[in-house]
Amino acid sequence: MKNLVAIMTISLAFAGVVNAANLSPLKVTARHIGLRDSITRKRIFMAEFPVRNVSSVDVREITFKPRQKTGRHQHPIPVMGYVVSGTVLFEAEGQSARVLHAGDAFYEPANTTIEHFDNQSDTEPLKFVAYYLFNGEKELIKMLPEKPVRQ
Repeated sequence: MKNLVAIMTISLAFAGVVNAANLSPLKVTARHIGLRDSITRKRIFMAEFPVRNVSSVDVREITFKPRQKTGRHQHPIPVMGYVVSGTVLFEAEGQSARVLHAGDAFYEPANTTIEHFDNQSDTEPLKFVAYYLFNGEKELIKMLPEKPVRQ
């Protein structure tokens, strides 16, 4: 109890100093504890999806060998992720294929066929982090048959 009273007293005193000096508590705190005055938050990706409850998020780091391919597949849940290292050919149904590099993000809508998620390098592995947005579902991925090759 004495520790709680001491913490509250120090907090109130600090707040009084901040108010008296007409300063922002965030900047004063950051400056006094040796943090940078500003933190940069750069948006790398924004995806909008239908209203959905999310009861859990399963975050996985996934590594592909050189030239490894996922194959055609779907997820019964939305999947978001970003490329940590390497280069991937990404193509979701109804979208143009594009090459993603380290730092790029992606979104795989629920129940959308992913035509390609393929490591493009002959020599380097691909590493990415995927966020699976669950709401009671158990299945993570459903593999689909490959499309017949047109002659």
